[in-house]
Amino acid sequence: MSRLPKPKNLRLLNGNAGHRPILPEVEPDINVKCPCPPDHLDKTAIQLWNVLAPQLHKLGLLTNIDVHTFGEYCVYQGLFIDCCEILKNEGLLSTAKNGHKYQNPVLGIRNKASAKLKTLSQHFGLSPAARTKLSMREVAESSDLEKELFGKFKTG
Repeated sequence: MSRLPKPKNLRLLNGNAGHRPILPEVEPDINVKCPCPPDHLDKTAIQLWNVLAPQLHKLGLLTNIDVHTFGEYCVYQGLFIDCCEILKNEGLLSTAKNGHKYQNPVLGIRNKASAKLKTLSQHFGLSPAARTKLSMREVAESSDLEKELFGKFKTG
């Protein structure tokens, strides 16, 4: 499977390493105001949206047309966080009635959410590899995303 092309704004932030001409793209209008989260998001996903969406919008990576894709990212991130909390309380292994140990089913859900997050994060430059390619000016202006993703969101 071939790599997806990067959006123009992400290529500009990364410094256009290949020095190929950046052709004008047909892009949706970027509103002055950051898009609102979709109604179907849960509490954790809305918290994530409120932290990341303004930053992505400021960089030109989130427009009204991207709302549902980024909403999906927020839902999976919330699911990942919820699964981590459950695993912290219940552990990685469960015990059957007959005494045999088996993998906690929540671990499989967390792993699938993680795989989906990796795919979706590429669309918005949210993976660690994508962030290291951002220009130093942009990194200095944005906050530490690892802290934002894993430090602020507690469920319960």
